[in-house]
Amino acid sequence: MKSSRIFVGMLCLLFLMGALSGCAARERLSAVFNKGAAPVDISHSESGTLGAAISGPDFETETTSGVFTERPTETLPPIEVLSSSETLFSTAASGAFGSSAPVSSSRPVVPSAPAASSRTVTSTTKKPDTTKAVTKIPTKHEIDASNISSPIAGGRVTRAWRVQQGGVSVYSYRLEYGDNYEIRGTNGKTALVKPVITVSVVNASPDRLHFESASMLLGVQKASMSEMARKAGAVVAISGAYFTPHEGLIGNYLPVGPVVREGRVVSSPGGSSSGLCVYKDGSWRVENIGSGSVNGQIARGLWFSLQDMHLPLLNGTLNHQWGDLGDDNYTFFGQVSRDQYVMGVGEFMSRDNMVRVLQAYGAKTLVECNGGNCSEMYLEGVGNAANPARTDLGADKLNMTHSEANKLYGTGNHPGSVCNMIDIIYFK
Repeated sequence: MKSSRIFVGMLCLLFLMGALSGCAARERLSAVFNKGAAPVDISHSESGTLGAAISGPDFETETTSGVFTERPTETLPPIEVLSSSETLFSTAASGAFGSSAPVSSSRPVVPSAPAASSRTVTSTTKKPDTTKAVTKIPTKHEIDASNISSPIAGGRVTRAWRVQQGGVSVYSYRLEYGDNYEIRGTNGKTALVKPVITVSVVNASPDRLHFESASMLLGVQKASMSEMARKAGAVVAISGAYFTPHEGLIGNYLPVGPVVREGRVVSSPGGSSSGLCVYKDGSWRVENIGSGSVNGQIARGLWFSLQDMHLPLLNGTLNHQWGDLGDDNYTFFGQVSRDQYVMGVGEFMSRDNMVRVLQAYGAKTLVECNGGNCSEMYLEGVGNAANPARTDLGADKLNMTHSEANKLYGTGNHPGSVCNMIDIIYFK
């Protein structure tokens, strides 16, 4: 009887030791698969060799070029930087983004994870290749975007900036919206990207709005956005018309009627055409402009004209839709009210979705401007905010150009560049 009790006791002891060993193994396995945990090497266990080690999560590693290499399933936690005294602005009270009362915040500026703010690209193959994401580096004027909500359902604000200079106040946002878009490059490669729109909401009186060309600013036919904007002393700017409206630059997109910039005629082919006419008093009108009427219109305050351009939104009503998918970059300029405007530049976002986002930011009338590699948004002093590794471009801009993005994602053989353009729309 005594020997039986000893035998049972030994069995219980062995069972207990096995259970404890199993708990330890489970805890180590849990540590391996727990998101954010450090990798644990369990290639050898108490019970013998398991074979190949089970690796932990794949973390981003920074290269000397400043570009992160990342597995598509992981996201780094936010990177904390020094506290900022910037005041965050609530957008819920008035619905006019960038114009409501300030809300004090003592939170530090915490940038979004690089994968979220820079449109991490994943391969379309069953087993994704390692892809690139842009390093997130806070820039001049940047504020905390973590508590800024999107005005449109399904959107996400990943970065934000605020500038106030003189009578111009600008609130800029990078916002993701829409389904992933597959880029099909001319080199045969593909990549999935998150469509992004960069929006600037500008509070300024109409007299601070300008539309000038490279010939007016620099005495040359074309120049980069940053060159023209710096020369003009702009706070914020976007690319202008997609046609070639100036004397000496006759091209395929020359409007039939006179073109007005800064209250003067810069091109007068002799015919007439309909377009958006922006007046000094802040009124926007769709009018016919001809050689017989333009001088009278200028006398009444016509400041600049945009002929033969799409007006997808007119006085709050949808006026035009494209049904496109986002195969290129596009630019829009719009008016919310006499003293408030919106600018939008897309990156692989359809024009219809861009219109939806800008309408959510309050736009009542929108006009389509330049596109493709000439879609660009300047903000004073920010550097190449969306792709900081490309300092060679010498640009102050919030978005990536079309060729620049294709170069980064490996879907184009072009070295990636900024566009030499004819016009810019800007505030100062």
